[in-house]
Amino acid sequence: MSDAGIDCLVLDQHASIMDGSIGAVQRRLVVSEDDAIRATRVLTDAGELSAEEARSRL
Repeated sequence: MSDAGIDCLVLDQHASIMDGSIGAVQRRLVVSEDDAIRATRVLTDAGELSAEEARSRL
């Protein structure tokens, strides 16, 4: 996100670490509403979201 100039906040990072990072608690990424479309595109391009997941989030 920083490379794209998008400010973001990672939620649940501590909880994810406490569970041993086994994936039981997923981290959430929060961006401003103004950056939501660009952030979704960045995550999709990076392979972190499928096109179907991206459509369901917008």
